[in-house]
Amino acid sequence: PVGLGGAFRRNRPARSGDYWRNVLTFEWRPDVALEFLRPGVGTKLVYERGDGELRYQRAEGRFTVRVNRGRLALGTRLDVGAVSPDAPPQQFFELGANQNLPGYDYKQFAGDQAAVLRGQIYRGFGILGAPVRITQRVWLPPIAPGLALNVQAGYVRATTAASRSTILQLGSTETGHVRSSAALTLRFFGQAVGLGIARPLDYPAGWRWVLELGQRL
Repeated sequence: PVGLGGAFRRNRPARSGDYWRNVLTFEWRPDVALEFLRPGVGTKLVYERGDGELRYQRAEGRFTVRVNRGRLALGTRLDVGAVSPDAPPQQFFELGANQNLPGYDYKQFAGDQAAVLRGQIYRGFGILGAPVRITQRVWLPPIAPGLALNVQAGYVRATTAASRSTILQLGSTETGHVRSSAALTLRFFGQAVGLGIARPLDYPAGWRWVLELGQRL
Protein backbone atom coordinates (compact mmCIF):
# COMPACT_ATOMS: atom_id res chain seq x y z
CA PRO A 1 0.00 0.00 0.00
CA VAL A 2 1.10 3.55 -0.70
CA GLY A 3 0.48 6.57 1.52
CA LEU A 4 1.25 10.25 1.11
CA GLY A 5 4.84 10.60 -0.02
CA GLY A 6 5.52 6.87 -0.37
CA ALA A 7 4.77 3.40 0.93
CA PHE A 8 3.46 2.79 4.43
CA ARG A 9 5.97 1.57 7.00
CA ARG A 10 5.83 -2.07 7.99
CA ASN A 11 4.09 -2.86 11.27
CA ARG A 12 6.48 -3.01 14.22
CA PRO A 13 6.88 -6.48 15.80
CA ALA A 14 4.59 -7.07 18.79
CA ARG A 15 3.78 -10.00 21.05
CA SER A 16 0.13 -10.95 21.54
CA GLY A 17 -1.53 -12.58 24.53
CA ASP A 18 -3.98 -12.08 27.37
CA TYR A 19 -2.79 -10.28 30.48
CA TRP A 20 -3.86 -8.21 33.48
CA ARG A 21 -2.58 -4.63 33.40
CA ASN A 22 -2.21 -2.60 36.58
CA VAL A 23 -0.99 1.00 36.70
CA LEU A 24 -0.09 3.18 39.68
CA THR A 25 0.33 6.90 38.96
CA PHE A 26 1.41 9.83 41.11
CA GLU A 27 1.18 13.39 39.74
CA TRP A 28 2.15 16.66 41.37
CA ARG A 29 1.06 19.82 39.57
CA PRO A 30 0.37 18.07 36.22
CA ASP A 31 -0.66 21.40 34.64
CA VAL A 32 2.97 22.60 34.72
CA ALA A 33 3.83 21.87 31.09
CA LEU A 34 4.56 23.83 27.95
CA GLU A 35 1.08 23.13 26.58
CA PHE A 36 -0.46 24.82 29.65
CA LEU A 37 0.14 28.30 31.06
CA ARG A 38 0.99 27.54 34.67
CA PRO A 39 4.65 28.11 35.57
CA GLY A 40 6.56 26.15 38.19
CA VAL A 41 7.66 22.57 38.70
CA GLY A 42 5.64 19.43 37.97
CA THR A 43 6.23 15.70 38.41
CA LYS A 44 4.65 12.47 37.18
CA LEU A 45 5.66 8.98 38.35
CA VAL A 46 4.16 5.83 36.81
CA TYR A 47 4.56 2.15 37.68
CA GLU A 48 2.93 -0.36 35.30
CA ARG A 49 2.76 -4.12 35.57
CA GLY A 50 1.48 -6.86 33.26
CA ASP A 51 0.66 -10.40 34.47
CA GLY A 52 -0.54 -13.34 32.41
CA GLU A 53 0.63 -14.46 28.98
CA LEU A 54 2.41 -11.12 28.69
CA ARG A 55 4.52 -10.30 31.73
CA TYR A 56 6.50 -7.13 32.34
CA GLN A 57 7.18 -4.30 34.76
CA ARG A 58 7.71 -0.71 33.64
CA ALA A 59 8.56 2.46 35.58
CA GLU A 60 8.66 6.04 34.28
CA GLY A 61 9.40 9.43 35.78
CA ARG A 62 8.70 12.88 34.31
CA PHE A 63 9.99 16.17 35.72
CA THR A 64 8.91 19.47 34.13
CA VAL A 65 9.87 23.11 34.76
CA ARG A 66 8.20 26.09 33.06
CA VAL A 67 8.82 29.85 33.30
CA ASN A 68 6.70 32.56 31.63
CA ARG A 69 8.02 36.03 30.81
CA GLY A 70 5.35 37.90 28.89
CA ARG A 71 5.10 36.35 25.43
CA LEU A 72 8.23 34.31 26.14
CA ALA A 73 7.89 30.79 27.59
CA LEU A 74 10.85 28.68 28.67
CA GLY A 75 10.47 25.04 29.58
CA THR A 76 12.53 21.94 30.23
CA ARG A 77 11.50 18.34 30.79
CA LEU A 78 13.34 15.20 31.85
CA ASP A 79 11.89 11.74 31.19
CA VAL A 80 13.50 8.56 32.53
CA GLY A 81 12.26 4.99 32.35
CA ALA A 82 13.06 1.30 32.65
CA VAL A 83 11.18 -1.83 31.60
CA SER A 84 11.83 -5.53 32.13
CA PRO A 85 14.50 -6.66 29.62
CA ASP A 86 12.29 -9.60 28.56
CA ALA A 87 9.18 -7.42 28.15
CA PRO A 88 7.12 -7.56 24.91
CA PRO A 89 8.59 -5.38 22.13
CA GLN A 90 5.65 -2.95 22.32
CA GLN A 91 6.72 -2.00 25.86
CA PHE A 92 10.25 -0.94 24.89
CA PHE A 93 11.28 2.71 24.78
CA GLU A 94 11.83 4.16 21.30
CA LEU A 95 13.49 7.40 20.20
CA GLY A 96 13.57 9.04 16.80
CA ALA A 97 12.04 11.67 14.54
CA ASN A 98 8.58 11.59 16.13
CA GLN A 99 9.81 10.28 19.49
CA ASN A 100 11.67 13.32 20.92
CA LEU A 101 14.73 13.35 18.60
CA PRO A 102 13.43 15.13 15.47
CA GLY A 103 16.87 15.28 13.83
CA TYR A 104 16.98 11.47 13.54
CA ASP A 105 15.00 8.80 11.67
CA TYR A 106 11.66 7.41 12.81
CA LYS A 107 12.13 5.12 15.86
CA GLN A 108 15.82 4.80 15.06
CA PHE A 109 16.75 3.84 18.65
CA ALA A 110 15.19 1.46 21.18
CA GLY A 111 15.97 -0.24 24.49
CA ASP A 112 14.74 -1.24 27.92
CA GLN A 113 16.26 1.81 29.67
CA ALA A 114 15.94 5.38 28.45
CA ALA A 115 16.39 9.02 29.41
CA VAL A 116 15.42 12.13 27.44
CA LEU A 117 16.10 15.76 28.35
CA ARG A 118 14.32 18.48 26.38
CA GLY A 119 14.30 22.25 26.46
CA GLN A 120 12.30 24.84 24.56
CA ILE A 121 12.20 28.61 24.14
CA TYR A 122 8.91 29.81 22.67
CA ARG A 123 8.00 33.34 21.60
CA GLY A 124 4.43 34.15 20.64
CA PHE A 125 3.89 36.87 18.02
CA GLY A 126 0.85 38.32 19.80
CA ILE A 127 -1.37 38.29 16.69
CA LEU A 128 -4.40 36.29 15.48
CA GLY A 129 -5.30 35.42 19.05
CA ALA A 130 -9.07 35.20 18.52
CA PRO A 131 -10.97 32.04 17.49
CA VAL A 132 -11.67 31.75 13.75
CA ARG A 133 -15.35 31.61 12.83
CA ILE A 134 -16.22 29.20 10.00
CA THR A 135 -20.01 29.03 10.41
CA GLN A 136 -22.47 30.04 13.11
CA ARG A 137 -21.67 26.87 15.05
CA VAL A 138 -18.22 25.92 13.78
CA TRP A 139 -15.13 27.71 15.11
CA LEU A 140 -11.44 26.99 14.81
CA PRO A 141 -9.06 27.69 17.70
CA PRO A 142 -6.91 30.84 17.46
CA ILE A 143 -4.11 30.57 14.88
CA ALA A 144 -1.81 32.31 17.41
CA PRO A 145 1.52 31.88 15.57
CA GLY A 146 4.85 31.76 17.38
CA LEU A 147 8.44 30.62 16.99
CA ALA A 148 9.98 27.75 19.01
CA LEU A 149 13.56 26.62 19.42
CA ASN A 150 13.87 23.08 20.79
CA VAL A 151 16.95 21.15 21.90
CA GLN A 152 16.76 17.46 22.81
CA ALA A 153 19.21 14.94 24.23
CA GLY A 154 18.39 11.23 24.55
CA TYR A 155 19.98 7.97 25.60
CA VAL A 156 18.56 4.46 25.33
CA ARG A 157 20.22 1.09 25.85
CA ALA A 158 19.59 -2.65 25.97
CA THR A 159 20.87 -4.22 29.20
CA THR A 160 20.72 -7.93 28.37
CA ALA A 161 21.01 -10.32 25.44
CA ALA A 162 17.22 -10.71 25.46
CA SER A 163 16.62 -6.96 25.17
CA ARG A 164 19.26 -6.63 22.44
CA SER A 165 17.46 -9.37 20.50
CA THR A 166 14.20 -7.43 20.87
CA ILE A 167 15.59 -4.19 19.47
CA LEU A 168 17.01 -6.12 16.50
CA GLN A 169 13.48 -7.41 15.85
CA LEU A 170 12.27 -3.81 15.95
CA GLY A 171 14.89 -2.81 13.39
CA SER A 172 16.37 -0.27 15.82
CA THR A 173 19.69 0.14 17.63
CA GLU A 174 20.95 1.46 20.94
CA THR A 175 22.08 5.07 20.95
CA GLY A 176 25.59 4.03 22.05
CA HIS A 177 26.05 7.48 23.59
CA VAL A 178 23.92 10.53 24.28
CA ARG A 179 22.27 11.67 21.04
CA SER A 180 21.15 15.27 20.59
CA SER A 181 19.20 17.30 18.06
CA ALA A 182 17.73 20.77 17.58
CA ALA A 183 14.59 22.01 15.86
CA LEU A 184 13.36 25.47 14.86
CA THR A 185 9.64 25.54 14.11
CA LEU A 186 6.79 27.93 13.46
CA ARG A 187 3.96 26.93 15.80
CA PHE A 188 0.23 27.47 15.30
CA PHE A 189 -3.06 26.79 17.12
CA GLY A 190 -1.63 26.95 20.64
CA GLN A 191 1.51 25.09 19.52
CA ALA A 192 -0.58 22.11 18.38
CA VAL A 193 0.94 22.29 14.87
CA GLY A 194 4.57 23.02 14.03
CA LEU A 195 6.43 23.32 10.72
CA GLY A 196 10.18 23.84 10.57
CA ILE A 197 13.63 22.30 10.33
CA ALA A 198 15.65 19.92 12.51
CA ARG A 199 19.08 18.31 12.57
CA PRO A 200 21.29 16.16 14.83
CA LEU A 201 23.86 18.00 16.93
CA ASP A 202 26.23 15.18 17.90
CA TYR A 203 27.51 14.52 14.37
CA PRO A 204 27.69 16.48 11.08
CA ALA A 205 24.39 16.26 9.20
CA GLY A 206 22.07 18.43 7.17
CA TRP A 207 18.79 20.04 8.14
CA ARG A 208 15.53 18.25 7.40
CA TRP A 209 11.96 19.48 7.20
CA VAL A 210 9.69 18.46 10.07
CA LEU A 211 5.93 18.63 10.56
CA GLU A 212 4.86 18.19 14.19
CA LEU A 213 1.37 17.58 15.53
CA GLY A 214 1.16 18.24 19.26
CA GLN A 215 3.57 20.01 21.60
CA ARG A 216 7.16 18.81 21.63
CA LEU A 217 7.76 19.43 25.34
